[in-house]
Amino acid sequence: MPTYLIIGASRGIGLEFTSQLLARDDPATFVYATARNPATAHLLSAVREKYPGKSEVLKCDVAEEASCKVSL
Repeated sequence: MPTYLIIGASRGIGLEFTSQLLARDDPATFVYATARNPATAHLLSAVREKYPGKSEVLKCDVAEEASCKVSL
């Protein structure tokens, strides 16, 4: 299964990468999208709603090392 990790997926190029990966016609593609504050990442939430079950949003603020440590 192709799996991708997008850092900074709540806006800009990260959001566009996330959107294009989710839009692929490959049902096995899965995207881990990170945002500093997932609760306020409204554009990212809108993209994810179009493709249910193909992604997960993780909290990651690169200025806070502890927030970037994730066990998958």
